[in-house]
Amino acid sequence: MGIFCAGVALAETPADVRDLVGVRASSGESALQSRGYEFVRTQKGDDRNWSYWRKPATGTCITVATFDGRYDAITSSPNDCGTANSGSTAAKVAGAALAIGAIAAIAKHEHDKEKKEERREREHATPDEVKNLPGTRGSSAENVLIRNGYRHIEGHARYTSKQNLWWNESRQDCLAISVYDGRIDSLNKVGNEQCSSHQDSNSHRQDSNAQSYSPAANITCYPAQKTCYRFGKGVDQYWTSIEF
Repeated sequence: MGIFCAGVALAETPADVRDLVGVRASSGESALQSRGYEFVRTQKGDDRNWSYWRKPATGTCITVATFDGRYDAITSSPNDCGTANSGSTAAKVAGAALAIGAIAAIAKHEHDKEKKEERREREHATPDEVKNLPGTRGSSAENVLIRNGYRHIEGHARYTSKQNLWWNESRQDCLAISVYDGRIDSLNKVGNEQCSSHQDSNSHRQDSNAQSYSPAANITCYPAQKTCYRFGKGVDQYWTSIEF
């Protein structure tokens, strides 16, 4: 731990190039040259390149890590741009190892962070089976949604279509689904607060023994009767068993 902290302390970003972190490499090279830096050499890595630049006017030496075409990090590397008379070989090797080690540690941290974010996005992403529902019949779509952990929160008629909200607690996924002529017309992911507000409203209606409520498209349930009906088809045993 002590070695790592020392590396980070020695590998600070000089103030005159701090604003170049994140810019495209082509633009960064022009900016460095305009600020008096001279290119020294490049070292290639597995997923990024390191280039070394020297500023003769001040004797400043920097290491630039380039990743995916952009400057990912710029650090001070006093021993990486020296000439044959700038110190012992051992000192230069030690300084280079320290600077590269610090950069590698920073790069690994960023890489691990990106992987963690990608994994979280995959875990909470809407399943492909659900995203591909537009065009399918509403009844079939309901089965797919329920099978994937979604439950109906709210639905209302609007002109010739029906707008519905479906919520997945484990994925924290709120979907706005439009039904037209018995088929899914559109499916969009919306803010979780939309499902939360309607969910609270539904809970209040059910707890207060409202006359009826709709747990899914074309389904109406009556708490007093403990029975759910599908529009135009009568009692729906499936939803009755779920709700009561």
